[in-house]
Amino acid sequence: MARSDAQPERGPWPRLRGDLEISSPKEGEDGYVVLVRDPWSGELFEFSEEDYFLLSCLDGTLGAAGTMNRFEEDFEQRIGEEQLQQFIAMVSEWGLLEGTTTFVVAR
Repeated sequence: MARSDAQPERGPWPRLRGDLEISSPKEGEDGYVVLVRDPWSGELFEFSEEDYFLLSCLDGTLGAAGTMNRFEEDFEQRIGEEQLQQFIAMVSEWGLLEGTTTFVVAR
């Protein structure tokens, strides 16, 4: 019997849409927040400092390992692959990423 070393299919690292309107960080009740407006739908999304950091890492090139490492360096806490995958799925569902591919996080 042949052993299978199959890995989950990995698409390219997601990229945030370039047409989104992004505010400067503003102080909110629970720290800094960044507002992101989708010009297509008019919807406004509010991101915490940590979530906006993750959003900004969706640049089409950084990758999961780079994102997780930078997050740990900047916030002195770890983010797991599953948490990152859930975040990417959420912003993809909201239509904030280029294309409609489902992304699989792999280190």
